[in-house]
Amino acid sequence: MERKNELKSLYNQARLAGLCSTQKEFARILNMNEISMSMAMNGDERYLTDNLFSKIERLFAEHNIQTVNENNGTVINQQKNFNTSDATQTPSIEMYKALIEEMRATRIEKDRQIDRLLTIIENMQK
Repeated sequence: MERKNELKSLYNQARLAGLCSTQKEFARILNMNEISMSMAMNGDERYLTDNLFSKIERLFAEHNIQTVNENNGTVINQQKNFNTSDATQTPSIEMYKALIEEMRATRIEKDRQIDRLLTIIENMQK
């Protein structure tokens, strides 16, 4: 892939991941002059440096964003707390049961909190 297209792809991935919404913001988070970023986005080889791509790589690593090239689609895979060994394991019934119990406990606690708040509100109205 041509460096200009690669940069545009990385910029779009940063936008989709919520790191920035404009080229100006993208330049700012990379500690780069916005004019230099514009020149790079327009394909000026003087600004499409290895240093620029290294900065982007570090930024994505800091935010746990896996880059996606054109062959793999355009969706960003954020891998927060993702263990690759988990991806190869088939979930067991016990895992599902534990998850369901955790969800029930959370729901029950939320229901208790709501009941407490309703009691407080009722007592305030008296």
